[in-house]
Amino acid sequence: MKLLIRGINENNLEEIALKLSELDINPTPLYRSVHQGKNETVVECDEEKYSKLKAELGSVCQMIVVDAGRARPVSLVLLSLFLDNLLVFYMLKFSVWSEDFANILSRLFYSTKAVVWSKLIMSLILIYLYQHAFFHSKGAPPISHLLGLKYTKDKNWVMFSYSLPLVALYIMNTGFTFIKLLGLFLLSLSVAILIYQSEHKA
Repeated sequence: MKLLIRGINENNLEEIALKLSELDINPTPLYRSVHQGKNETVVECDEEKYSKLKAELGSVCQMIVVDAGRARPVSLVLLSLFLDNLLVFYMLKFSVWSEDFANILSRLFYSTKAVVWSKLIMSLILIYLYQHAFFHSKGAPPISHLLGLKYTKDKNWVMFSYSLPLVALYIMNTGFTFIKLLGLFLLSLSVAILIYQSEHKA
């Protein structure tokens, strides 16, 4: 969102700038505005940071939300979910699930079940690390980031929903009806979380 900070002057400039810096918000616009003789400026922040600023600087300056952002198109969000998981699928296919890696595991473990379970555990770890790295550095997985999507609210829930589809599809590929239904539920949950977040401007 875009936040208008009004009532900036030389007396409170450093206090406001320090608080912005603590929340990883660029304070440069503050100094630029004061240098130009203005008492207000606009900065970018999310709802969580806005709440903290409001609580700690409410008596120092005036803060007005001038652009809360727009709800994301559901079709774009679902497209990003599909493409990002497709990217993760090929990453796993050519690493953990490759024949070369399977041969390495076979030399370490003499049990086929042990090899399969090792692949599954490593796949889950890689999916988590992949999603965690991109969500906490870019605010979204790579394809979503390229499509202009960025999640700042309920980030852990969104990250969870992006991690579910491949797990759900693997479960649905088993031969047990109950397990297939569980996989279908997880896939539906992933889509439902993203649709909810897209409508509530996460």
